Amino acid sequence: MKHDPQRPNWQLVIEAVEALGGCASAPQIKQYFLENFLPETRSKNVPYDSKMVTVNSPSRVHYGGGKQPRRTDTNNQYDKLFLNERKQFELYDPAKHGVWEIFKNNLGTLTVTQVAEPETDTSEIIDIEGSLPNEKDPSKGTASTPEGEGSQFAMEAHLRDYLAQNLSSISGLNTTLSLFMDEAGIPGVEYRTEAGIIDILTIGTDNNFYVIELKVGKGADAVMGQVLRYMGWVRSKLASPIQDVFGVVIANRATNKLKYAASETPKVMLLEYELNFIVRSVE
Repeated sequence: MKHDPQRPNWQLVIEAVEALGGCASAPQIKQYFLENFLPETRSKNVPYDSKMVTVNSPSRVHYGGGKQPRRTDTNNQYDKLFLNERKQFELYDPAKHGVWEIFKNNLGTLTVTQVAEPETDTSEIIDIEGSLPNEKDPSKGTASTPEGEGSQFAMEAHLRDYLAQNLSSISGLNTTLSLFMDEAGIPGVEYRTEAGIIDILTIGTDNNFYVIELKVGKGADAVMGQVLRYMGWVRSKLASPIQDVFGVVIANRATNKLKYAASETPKVMLLEYELNFIVRSVE
């Protein structure tokens, strides 16, 4: 048994992942703590310290070093792990996992987003969204985006963060939503799954799942395909036999194409949002 009271838990988490071959689940890290570090109470902080040093963990902004705005390609001591789609922590490699950023949005809160994708051969590699990396939805961010797409990404990020923090502002549903939190303590904002990244995953007061997908810079076919895919994953991996799964597409304007698609999928609901932005002269 090793015991070094001078070393913070987050350093021990990184050591555990390294000792476990560079990739480990939260239970494996916790077991490593129990076997190698004293006292036992240190293992209870593993979920929180793991998130703090994980570049793509949305909740890292609530813990210690995760509260510092920065890009993850600056070799910061706290940017050491990456949570993959299997919910395992890997040693972070910007070339493999892309560049992520902690930034303060226009609501004054910190958020985590991807700013550059991995440097991979796009002729051979297909990402988890089912498309080539250089063809990804511009709203998810890319290494270099055409003019205009960066603003679309920023708008979706701000809208997503606002809705995630103000789910009660969503009207038009026969239920009240709350943010989903999985067993590992990972909240349902940009929730990574084998089927892709869900914008916002929520639970209603009716105990059913609601998959929220934002249509900013996406075509009708793309957004409907995404929300149906995510609904299928939630039903397969998270929902119990007595829980239902619904999709909620939130768009600035519901086009006829979107309405046609939704008319054949009764478990997908369309909502519209409105933004007011006014510039006035100084008197």
